[in-house]
Amino acid sequence: MNIWKIKKWESIYDLSNPNHRCGVHIRYDKGVDYDVRKACKEFLSWLRKENIFPKKVIINIKETEQIKAMDGEMVSGIFFAPYNKYQEPYISICTGDYYDLVFKRGKDNALASILGSIAHELTHYFQWINDLQLTKIGLERQATKYARSILKEYAETREHPDDKESIPSGVIMTKRRIKEILEEAITNSNITNAYMVYSGYYYNIIPLKASNSLFMAINEDDFVFDGFCISRFRDVEKLRIKNDKCDEIIKSEGLLKNLSIPKINLECWETVFEDLKIIDENIIVQYETVEGKDDQFTIGRIKRVYKSCIYMYHFDSDGKWESELYRIPYNHVTSVTFNSRYIRIFSKYISAPNT
Repeated sequence: MNIWKIKKWESIYDLSNPNHRCGVHIRYDKGVDYDVRKACKEFLSWLRKENIFPKKVIINIKETEQIKAMDGEMVSGIFFAPYNKYQEPYISICTGDYYDLVFKRGKDNALASILGSIAHELTHYFQWINDLQLTKIGLERQATKYARSILKEYAETREHPDDKESIPSGVIMTKRRIKEILEEAITNSNITNAYMVYSGYYYNIIPLKASNSLFMAINEDDFVFDGFCISRFRDVEKLRIKNDKCDEIIKSEGLLKNLSIPKINLECWETVFEDLKIIDENIIVQYETVEGKDDQFTIGRIKRVYKSCIYMYHFDSDGKWESELYRIPYNHVTSVTFNSRYIRIFSKYISAPNT
């Protein structure tokens, strides 16, 4: 079921009615960059050809970095969903950090980030218009996966000059070459762009150590280290050592000097989870696919480790522990994250699981 294509809305709207307003429209603040305007216009033109927008929705492209949501939270993108389905919704997307993104990630990825936000909020539009009943975290996960899938589909129709400068488009990097780059990055503590097969974006990581099948890295964003992540080699599509100003600053500031590398046995998922169970902290276990249909996100604490699976206590977006243990087979694990800011802060405000 593709929620962009289903037509539950037909019971509400009559598109043949001349007074009914439909379609997706876009507005820009005066200060929005020309390249951003052009990219958004072309993306919307493509979306109109591929999809039906049964209720008029306006996308406001803002020049600010963030806007205030209804609950007071500062966000970079928002979908306003009226309670009355006959009222017109709207979307706001912030682009004030575009130049910072260009500096850090290159123009192509900076624009992709903005277009991904548009696709994310439009997924919320289709959730609303088709009256999908999901939890808050379920709605967000679904929007993230659909945005990734749509962006990948759109990317196949476009040129990518930034990627061509470093990794030629269409060139498949061999696993041997990926391991060579990874070993170099581990030796020299380099910031590395990791392109995963299931993601439309790349991740900034500093690889720390590796085995034949798994590798561990620390996530980096704006000179801030945000938790450790263990991933599978087979999911890496491309790697690129940055060797740029950010890399130079991190080394000059000595940010890696006091970094303590966790003692995790990377031989296989069983050994990884055995060591994480000893640490006895909340972790995130993810299963991500190219299609995004069966993706899973589990946050909680390990209860039992077996040869082929683990059982976890897990909690929802409201911090409530589920009553039953959740079984996760190892073939449904693509990455494990621990000691991230999200996990640490969330964990401060929830009780321990009922053992």
